[in-house]
Amino acid sequence: MVASISARKNIRSVAAYYSHLKKDDYYSAAADESGYWRGRAAQILGLEGQVSRETFRRALNGQDPLNVIQLVASGRNSKKHQPGWDICLSAPKAVSIVWALAQNAQARNAVLNAHQRAVQKTCREIEDKYGFCRRGKGGRKKEPTAGLLFAAFDHKTSRLGCPQLHSHIFTFNMAPRRDTTWGAILSQPFYKAQKDIGHFYRKQLQQELLSLKIPARIEDDTIRIEGISRDAELAFSLRRQEILNAVDRYGYSRTAKGFEQATLRTRSKKQAVPFERLHSAWQERAQRLQLRVPQPTLPETPVKKQQNAKARPKTTLKKPFIGLFARAVKFAVNQKIETEPQKSKVKQASRSLFRWMTGVLPDTLTHALKLGAPPRS
Repeated sequence: MVASISARKNIRSVAAYYSHLKKDDYYSAAADESGYWRGRAAQILGLEGQVSRETFRRALNGQDPLNVIQLVASGRNSKKHQPGWDICLSAPKAVSIVWALAQNAQARNAVLNAHQRAVQKTCREIEDKYGFCRRGKGGRKKEPTAGLLFAAFDHKTSRLGCPQLHSHIFTFNMAPRRDTTWGAILSQPFYKAQKDIGHFYRKQLQQELLSLKIPARIEDDTIRIEGISRDAELAFSLRRQEILNAVDRYGYSRTAKGFEQATLRTRSKKQAVPFERLHSAWQERAQRLQLRVPQPTLPETPVKKQQNAKARPKTTLKKPFIGLFARAVKFAVNQKIETEPQKSKVKQASRSLFRWMTGVLPDTLTHALKLGAPPRS
């Protein structure tokens, strides 16, 4: 399955799950990779770069991870509050084999970057089509969000040491509405669109691979690559075989639920194995199979032109941000500060405005202000 979705039921369990998410299969504790922020909500909050344990925990509690402002009126009950969902995007086995048997680190990074770009485009697709907020009593009203907040964690191997590129996209249960307020999100659209999300990711990944001159084609809901047979895929799919055997052994149904039950029942603790040892084992297995894997054609590195030190970087706001920015300006200008909650809202809006204004060209700011309400004299 290319895309899977699982609910994370409470804050304590997800906070513990963070340790698993941030630790890749073959990295030692000193060299593990933290996740990275994704989504338009991350941009609104000024989140960029790596995900720390503390910022992750604050987001689970419905707080602004940087300023510790409560954005969503939840998170107080760490046992009952549902903090988010884990959307896992997994590259088809043939793609992972190309990554594992690439001729050098640069070629491996090219394949990994192709997967990461496909994941990023899929996150945008999820935001644009399946991001909805709750509003009103009991969250009965449904309205589109202005973006979602993701924490992405890349993993490269399976639990049994086979190459398996996949990314856990933790989707937090809070998002900005288009009127600058925040609310909890609906998960049902994610589950209904699970196959569509997987298909979109697969299509984006195929296009990225073709740009590297890797002969990839979509076939039977997966990606086939010239030179990699089905037998070769199975030889590098020990974890998949373990799950299939468990389905038959324990009588689980061959459905998403049945495969999930078999996965959890056979899940062993991850072992930290040096990459060199894994890579050597993969090469030996490929030699026994007489496997010849197509290599990516690396793009030429463009020569950077020297820029004037005084020149301002070209920065623009995308359409969703311009509208959101305009409404925030209008709210901040027209809001009458009469009560403490209103003061808090204005303070929050002001901080958001400051983040959005950083690096934005004057003409873009002017355009955004024109869309909103000009300051009253």
